[in-house]
Amino acid sequence: MTAVKDYVLLGGGCRMPIIGLGTWDLVGEELEAVLNTALTIGYRHIDTAFMHCNEQSIGRVIRDWLESKRVKRKELFITSKLPPTGMHPEKVKHFCQLSLQNLGLSYLDMYLIQLPVGIKYSNDDELFTTSPDGTIATDCGTDIARVWKEMEKLVEEGLIKNIGISNFNEEQLEHLLHVAVIKPANLQIEVHAYFQQRDIRRFCKENGITTTAFCPLGSPNRDKILFSKGNCKVGNLLTDPMVVCLAEKCEKSSAQILLRHAIQKGITVIPKASSKERLQENLDIFNFYLIPSEMKQLDSLDKGQFERTFDYSFLGESFRTHHEFPFSPKIDESLNPHH
Repeated sequence: MTAVKDYVLLGGGCRMPIIGLGTWDLVGEELEAVLNTALTIGYRHIDTAFMHCNEQSIGRVIRDWLESKRVKRKELFITSKLPPTGMHPEKVKHFCQLSLQNLGLSYLDMYLIQLPVGIKYSNDDELFTTSPDGTIATDCGTDIARVWKEMEKLVEEGLIKNIGISNFNEEQLEHLLHVAVIKPANLQIEVHAYFQQRDIRRFCKENGITTTAFCPLGSPNRDKILFSKGNCKVGNLLTDPMVVCLAEKCEKSSAQILLRHAIQKGITVIPKASSKERLQENLDIFNFYLIPSEMKQLDSLDKGQFERTFDYSFLGESFRTHHEFPFSPKIDESLNPHH
């Protein structure tokens, strides 16, 4: 049995816990209760974003834990993200400082560009600036290289420990590596057993970039959420017969099987959970091992690009036709392991 570390090593020796708490769609008192429970049972990696509109709630809990000396700042790993309205060189530091202010922190452990597509800035509270015709007012002048230079300055100024990207495709990553002085430490993308993104993960590994999976359980309610593919009926990973069979064999839950499959590949996972039972269950995946044949079984579940949930198509045509939109059919072809 090969042990799996409970962290991944980033550039410069920084350790990122391999299991974190995803906080999308959690706000207010519910989020504060969940986060208090998570910290109590051992979570130390918290993932958020300015666009989640929940940084202040997270900040209140973190402040309480730090002030009561139940945790030290160096024991926490906090990630937030630059929103599309911040994809302007002059706005990068501004939005970083807003996140730090919301969270009550002097630095972030990880700061990601959330999307490569820029949206015109109107004000801090307007996440999706609209044009007079009601469409999203995307910025045709988005320049990822210039934005990245400003991200690098945040590291130099001590505001950020590590910088990375989210929802980028391989071509965009390759271009970024050509201009980066500080290489991206992490790529956060949708990854689960139905959508394993092998090609881009392989590219990241070859270039020393770690991968974090959001939706590592396939987002069980994704048919009902705004980001879903309209009439496309997607399967529920947690009830997939193969996953259920392995769970019974290992005497674990389906969620634990799926999370273990990911971390054995060195993928950091940030599942969202609300109940104490689910939070604990997601954390308890270090006391068993999937043998190679079981890993291959789960590998075979991959359905490629057609199982992408979070394609941001709900933002409309102006967003989908932006020159940096990462999920166009041509680009998706390079992400599909069956192409």
